[in-house]
Amino acid sequence: MTTALTYALFASLFFSFASTRFTIYTNRTDALWMNCMKALVALVACTLAILITQKFDNFTTTNVTLLLISGFLGLFVGDLFMLQSMKELGTARMLMMFGLTPFLSGVGSYLVFGSALPVKSWIGVLFMLGCLFLLAFEKYKAHGHWHIRGVALGFVAVTIDATGLLITKYCFTQSAELHPFQVNFVRVSGSLIGFALVHFLYRPIPIIKTLKSWSRRDQMEVIGASFMGTFLSLYMYMKSISMGHLSVVSSMSGTGPLFAEMIESYQKKKWPHPFWWGAFSCFLIGIYFFTSG
Repeated sequence: MTTALTYALFASLFFSFASTRFTIYTNRTDALWMNCMKALVALVACTLAILITQKFDNFTTTNVTLLLISGFLGLFVGDLFMLQSMKELGTARMLMMFGLTPFLSGVGSYLVFGSALPVKSWIGVLFMLGCLFLLAFEKYKAHGHWHIRGVALGFVAVTIDATGLLITKYCFTQSAELHPFQVNFVRVSGSLIGFALVHFLYRPIPIIKTLKSWSRRDQMEVIGASFMGTFLSLYMYMKSISMGHLSVVSSMSGTGPLFAEMIESYQKKKWPHPFWWGAFSCFLIGIYFFTSG
């Protein structure tokens, strides 16, 4: 379990840093453009990784179909809601919403796999939710309201994401030899089916045109963020899902707001709010119960 949590922790760290960039470029373009951009970068990176490692076998038609659906739901539909919510709420507050994932995935795991969590792990989940509550309360005290529309978009994103993760976990349980590179390749391909439908049937997504209008620094930054937040983060997360209980692994998404707040505090040259330190304490206690359970 410790190894799975380590992978999940790094996945959260990479995604949190990249998300601060996603928010910036979503504001400059829109959620559709940013989501398509990161999916394209991830597809190229996954293809290169598979060619280098030769990890592309042991697939069944069922696995391919389910992973395409998982990618369409989680990386296309879910991430569109997530990026729009980030645009309205900010990075850290949107990432707080992923505190719901352990409960959603826990219920799903019980219904699909008959997999129950140990008591200590449930205590760990509760401390992770305490971490998220303290961060949310700090934002509420600062702004005086909860941004209902943004919260609703975030809730939809988390629900769809949890559904995609549950489908992916099912594929790992059916074929334990699946490698995260090949899983990510198929999931990203599923998301790109959605973008292709939008591009050809609804409105064009001007990836190249927009990139050409930006400076070299902006181009490298958005590509780097897409690589870190979609390829590296997804690889680490798929690795953790293949090894650990879905509810425990998804609880590590609670570290996202912590990392995002740290990054934003560094950029603003300002110490985190006292509530942040309380949230960090809850995070450490949660990790203790996860690793001892």
